[in-house]
Amino acid sequence: MQLYLSSFLLGDDASVLPSLVSRPTAVVIGNALDHAADHVRASHLRNTIEALTGLGFSSRELDLRQYFGRPEHVGAALQDAGLVWVNGGNVFLLRRAMHQSGVDEYLMAPRGNGDIVYGGFSAGACVAGPTLRGAHLVDSTDAMAAGYVDTNIWDGLNLLPYCIAPHYKSDHPDSSGVDAMVEYFLANKLPFVALRDGEVMIVP
Repeated sequence: MQLYLSSFLLGDDASVLPSLVSRPTAVVIGNALDHAADHVRASHLRNTIEALTGLGFSSRELDLRQYFGRPEHVGAALQDAGLVWVNGGNVFLLRRAMHQSGVDEYLMAPRGNGDIVYGGFSAGACVAGPTLRGAHLVDSTDAMAAGYVDTNIWDGLNLLPYCIAPHYKSDHPDSSGVDAMVEYFLANKLPFVALRDGEVMIVP
């Protein structure tokens, strides 16, 4: 599985994204903002879909809440997807949504999903690593929304052997918290990559 991880939005290398994907169909996961006001969530989702459509993708939302309690069905929703794009927001809420829907098991399974590109920014990039520890210095661990369990998952998807620190030294409200996140990684000897807004990391 190839990875396209951005600090913020699609990043400065968005023009290369279509060349990484074998099928020009993208599903967008916006569940990291399920705790936000409906209009805020909808605006972020709409902007991402419009940006991906502008790159030539046929794009639609994949709302993981529709698969809570029935994870055996989420794979069918991803069958035609060339790109799974995960928006930012609260990483702990996002991780719970991924687990409750079963999309985490689908993405982590070593079976026939090698032609899928996993992409995302901020929380969507952070969750790709091995752990969410350190992210607690940026995102609230208490974020809740209807239908969610109240137990946090601290393991990431393990799509990467290191953590991602987005918004590093950037003009972003979370940037100061990310400084503490980086200090935590250093103090606990956790491997990481820090990304400034605009920067993108592509992992073949």
